[in-house]
Amino acid sequence: MILSLPADGQTTLPVPPNRLVGREQDCTALAKLLEDQHTRLVTLTGPGGVGKTHLSLELGATVASRFPDGVVFVSLSSIQDPELVLPAIAQALGLRETAGQPLVHLIRDAITGQDMLIVIDNFEQVMQAGPHIGVVLATTRTPKFLVTSRSPLRLRMEREYPVRPLPLPPPLLASTTGSLEDNAAVALFVERAQAARPSFALTDTNAAAIVEICRRLDGLPLAIELAAAMTRVLSPHALLARMEHRLSLLIAGATDLPDRQRTLRDTIAWSHDLLTTEEQMVFRRLAVFVGDASLDAIEAVAGDPGAASGSTTAIQKIDVLSVVSSLVNKSLIVQMEDGDSTESSMDAPRFRMLATIQEFATEQLEASGEVEAVRQLHLDWLIRFAEKAEPQLTGPDQAQWLVWLDAEHDNIRAALTWAQAHCHQEGMRLASMLWRYWATHGLLTEGHTWLCRFLDSPAHAEESVRAKAFSSLGNLSLDLGDYHAASEAYQEALDAWERLGHTRGIADALNGQGLVDWYRGDYDSARRRHERSLELRRSIGDRFGQGNSLTNLGNAVKDSGDPVAARELHQQALAIRQSLGHRVGVGYSYLNLGHVARRLGDVAEARAMFSKCLDTFQDIGDTLGVGYALHGLGLADMLSGDARQAGVNFLGALEIRLGLGDRRGVVESIEGIASVAASLGQPPVAATLFGATSALREQIGAPLPAPDRPRHEKLVESVRRSLPLAAFSSSWKTGTGLSLPEAADLALSAAREVTSAPEQPASMLSGREVEVLQLVAAGMTNAQVAEQLFLSRRTVDAHLRRIYDKLDLSSRAEAIRFAMDGGFV
Repeated sequence: MILSLPADGQTTLPVPPNRLVGREQDCTALAKLLEDQHTRLVTLTGPGGVGKTHLSLELGATVASRFPDGVVFVSLSSIQDPELVLPAIAQALGLRETAGQPLVHLIRDAITGQDMLIVIDNFEQVMQAGPHIGVVLATTRTPKFLVTSRSPLRLRMEREYPVRPLPLPPPLLASTTGSLEDNAAVALFVERAQAARPSFALTDTNAAAIVEICRRLDGLPLAIELAAAMTRVLSPHALLARMEHRLSLLIAGATDLPDRQRTLRDTIAWSHDLLTTEEQMVFRRLAVFVGDASLDAIEAVAGDPGAASGSTTAIQKIDVLSVVSSLVNKSLIVQMEDGDSTESSMDAPRFRMLATIQEFATEQLEASGEVEAVRQLHLDWLIRFAEKAEPQLTGPDQAQWLVWLDAEHDNIRAALTWAQAHCHQEGMRLASMLWRYWATHGLLTEGHTWLCRFLDSPAHAEESVRAKAFSSLGNLSLDLGDYHAASEAYQEALDAWERLGHTRGIADALNGQGLVDWYRGDYDSARRRHERSLELRRSIGDRFGQGNSLTNLGNAVKDSGDPVAARELHQQALAIRQSLGHRVGVGYSYLNLGHVARRLGDVAEARAMFSKCLDTFQDIGDTLGVGYALHGLGLADMLSGDARQAGVNFLGALEIRLGLGDRRGVVESIEGIASVAASLGQPPVAATLFGATSALREQIGAPLPAPDRPRHEKLVESVRRSLPLAAFSSSWKTGTGLSLPEAADLALSAAREVTSAPEQPASMLSGREVEVLQLVAAGMTNAQVAEQLFLSRRTVDAHLRRIYDKLDLSSRAEAIRFAMDGGFV
């Protein structure tokens, strides 16, 4: 289940943009609190701008060495929906969903026994998710949680720690300039002012003004930083004069807000009022972005003043770059440093607002009357971006476009949320275009959920839009191993496309139905559907679709028992995909050709194809494809007699497929590990795993392909013969009662055990490799060895290359010497 929990002592904490000032005592007290064995949850509470996030990062870094399993940071700044809290925590932990297992249980099981600290930031906007944290706390003894929130979570195990503003400096009459340097509020102001203007210094001349500024701002760090940033253009005395004027004119915020929060609001408002009209417009429209935004996205939303104002008068477009640069200089937005955020579309720089400032900008946007129009511009930008990305996700630049989509993921979530209530059809269009992104990144459930929300809504959408949404839903359901749901979705899509007379859509839906038939083992129906799909795609010149139909038809033909004909179909598909630069398709063609070679008994060719497949998918970052490639290599290893290496590959495939929620793939990899256990002297484990996969295949409706059944049955029979009948029956029965997660856990443990044992050089060779080495040492040529062992010359060549690699040999002579010294001859 776990892909990448932090390594020993490793943290995933972001690096704060600057030094934490004045929180030494807080850090000491909190570190002591976390040391207490009875402390499970500490919540840092306080108003916006008091520095809770910065303190949590400093504390996490300080105590990291005390948590051998690492410190994990979970940012909820971009999360508004409580339902997305658990996915965010799982993602930060490096977990991937397992079909049929609630996320709260997945997280609980993954962190049980982990001596780690989980830092969750900005919980106040998703307080309804607090009970989920309570469930984890109540059912585990580890790890510890550190949460930042404007209010406590109200959980029984919670220890609230209020974060206070910085201590105020005494009036200047009661102090000296020298002693002021020890005051945290003054020190913060001076340090940030020097960042804005390096020549700035605390002097007898400006000390009184600085003290008064810090006192007026009640020691709130964010307010002090905002004021200090203005020293680029204003002296402390000028700052104070403007603050006095501003505060005297602006009545403090809502009366039910704390005084300090109203003061912070005034401080931000004061900074806002110093902006030009254009700067104010861009500032408030930036509030629509979640997390950070690229410059081109900001230009799309804020570059045209009339786009959201409803004005019909021609208005000159804004120089967004200049305005954004000005807002950065005035510390109202932050430019992301390298490593803070993934670069977005076209490698443009990215910018974000601090949470408290964004709240103020949101108020300004709502007051402007532009909010609906600006959100529409935001959605329109993402639709255009997805339209560009969709075809690229199957092309040579797939890896880069996945990175760019990652950068916009939080904005996509926000746009889809808004679209559900305000712009149903456009939201459905956006979700439909993203299915391959979600599938490739293992976000199958999230994509499935969005599409279901739009399709289940009574809101109107054009039939063509609904047809594509059903097709995308079918694709995600197929990858989740829910063949019934996939079949229903593809049928809905097919009916709609037929009503519309849309040939490409009909071909796509038939292709999906053919894949469902193939996974269910109905190869005749699969062939008919793929042949019809191929015919339609050829009629409209859809070469991309032809490549898919040829490869899917090839798989159906292969599993019908004709691997030679299948090889020809896959070679045709490969040629088309290579000509189109369809790298994902090329990877799958290599995979399919590997399985054909495996069926034909050409292990060397199978290994070569699976290796090319793995290289291709690793290069473009296609996790699903990597899982397929590793499993193929494991099958090739088993055929060549290298069960230990097969275990390594099956283990890697299983971990990936668990993360993706690919139920059929998980079962397939468990079967592979069962065969490894049988080969390496663990028949009880093998019997249990085979019993589990037998029951699980029936549950998910994915039978073993017919050509693989004889070998599988022979292997199960060998396990049965190696155990007393009662022992075999008991192990098999135990397996049939395991759930998918339980069977996967057993398989993971078994694979890790057999692959972690140290090997001696000679024991690293498979049985077949030992035979080859013995015959070579006896003086035979490769051709003679092939004839003696009834193998092809290429297979013998491949065996010999692996012998050289495993034994670190470089020549035939060295291999003969090793065989003689090791008693092989």
